[in-house]
Amino acid sequence: MNHEKMFNIARKRGFLWPSFEIYSGVSGFTDYGPLGASLKNNIMQKWRKQYIAGEGFHEIEGPT
Repeated sequence: MNHEKMFNIARKRGFLWPSFEIYSGVSGFTDYGPLGASLKNNIMQKWRKQYIAGEGFHEIEGPT
């Protein structure tokens, strides 16, 4: 499956939205849709549970 086909499936199902469709901005950037934001949060919770709580690592947040 190529990148364009995967992106179209994610967009149709509400995981990703092109930024320029929402904010009339620059094309080529994407925002998380409702399902994408939920998926991201679930992945982050699982990651934190595994590495921070389970293995005793510390989380550091910085600007990106």
